[in-house]
Amino acid sequence: MQRKVYLSLTTLESAKERWFSALGDVSPLAVEAVPLSEAHGRTLAEPAVAALSSPAFHGAAMDGVAVRAEDTFGASQHKPKRLVIGQEAHWINTGHLLPPGTNAVIMVENII
Repeated sequence: MQRKVYLSLTTLESAKERWFSALGDVSPLAVEAVPLSEAHGRTLAEPAVAALSSPAFHGAAMDGVAVRAEDTFGASQHKPKRLVIGQEAHWINTGHLLPPGTNAVIMVENII
């Protein structure tokens, strides 16, 4: 199955430079606590942490190939491992349920 890859990786430094140059000259805003009912449209000053996971399943955080992490141990750019799609590896999209027996996703950008 041929997949269209429309994303490309950039370095963290390059991404930060592009982001901050697009923002222009900005100053940090003050931090204040507000009730959740009044928070719509506002920006968080700190990360929000959920008490419970939702959805309550292991989902893919990125597009790629779902695998058992153990099956990839020892793989490198110079010593790749071959996994069979549909048996040891499964194409997956962001947010989808990980297939049974898998516990990791290899980013599509690192495969093709």
